[in-house]
Amino acid sequence: MSELTVTQLKTFCKKADFNLEDYHYLNGAYMSPLPMVTEQAGIEGMRRKRIPMHLTKEHFFSYRRLIRERFAQLIHAESSENIAILPSVSYGLSIIATNTPCHGKKNIILVEDEFPSVYYTWEKYCRRHQAELIVIKRPVEVENRGSLWSQAIIDAIDENTHVVSVGNIHWQDGSLFDLKRIAEKAHAYDALLVIDATQSVGAIDIDIKQLNPYALLASSYKTLLGPYSMAIGYFSDPLCSGEPLEENWINRNFSDRFAELTHYQDHYRQGAERFDVGESSNFILTPMLAESLKLLIDWDVRKIQQYCQYLTNYLSGKLQAFNIPLIGNRDRGCHYLGIEISQFDPDVLVAELETSRIIASVRGDFMRISLHVYNNIDDCDALIDAFKAVLSRRTHHAKHTDVAEVSE
Repeated sequence: MSELTVTQLKTFCKKADFNLEDYHYLNGAYMSPLPMVTEQAGIEGMRRKRIPMHLTKEHFFSYRRLIRERFAQLIHAESSENIAILPSVSYGLSIIATNTPCHGKKNIILVEDEFPSVYYTWEKYCRRHQAELIVIKRPVEVENRGSLWSQAIIDAIDENTHVVSVGNIHWQDGSLFDLKRIAEKAHAYDALLVIDATQSVGAIDIDIKQLNPYALLASSYKTLLGPYSMAIGYFSDPLCSGEPLEENWINRNFSDRFAELTHYQDHYRQGAERFDVGESSNFILTPMLAESLKLLIDWDVRKIQQYCQYLTNYLSGKLQAFNIPLIGNRDRGCHYLGIEISQFDPDVLVAELETSRIIASVRGDFMRISLHVYNNIDDCDALIDAFKAVLSRRTHHAKHTDVAEVSE
């Protein structure tokens, strides 16, 4: 696909497909807003459940099938049979940990300040299997942070590495990990690559065939623009013969034959469908997620990626004029901007954001700006104006302090 022109980028915004009132919502990494068609799909699902005779046997299977097919298309997977419908990433991680014996290998690799669900799963796994949990520290440098961090992960992988569990980007500051090189090193040592793509899939184009991970997981309520309490998992063929966490009726062979459900089956349905959470037919949430996935496919994630890069490059260019430390454009996710705010009074900064109706997250010493198709240049300019206001007040205060000291 050719690069979008500047004119095309300026007109690509999909804000009209959302209802954000007059907020500047820069916080998709916390939770995305719902597209209006996704909201409508949920309302229609509630109406069907209100009068249950409107729910047919097909409703138990149709949206699950669409979700599998559309997510497979989104990540360029060859088959939808490797896709499972989950309630959360932590549920998917439990499936992986349960079905992954240690086989004498001695370490699991994570990055510093990993999301708690990921950390807790692998920390427990290491205790259970007497394995070592290796945590790769975040580089102190802001410049080239993603490259330096990726290289540290690559250097740590050796013949003792069993699992490398890493996101596409770091959830706190947006540092971009070089998954292609990490995957190559992991495969060279027969280590298993597990990717938490919650903060990237739907905003960054991911090709599962290039990375060949053991598994990839993503919650639906962030860059996938879907509802809360749903996640999707890609499970590689070796995992697809594993044991599910629960024995629910719908994941067994011939579960679509309602009159024969007590003709108990020894075998599960094909592929990763065995891992679907109980009640995965959720008549409200599955139509919503299916609709959001369709939108992302129609909009083309590669174009979304270019558009987000256009916005964050614009923001970083403006903010660099204030000498605010930023993670470089090549070392962060295209839709993320980690702004170091240790030099600011966080209460003053947060108050200014609230006054300007700007929604963003503070994570440690960083303000996390996370954008998507519902953002535009006006949102970026609002944030820039907020920083100008805070810096102006700080300069004004410093001048008054100097005058007071001279007077004394």
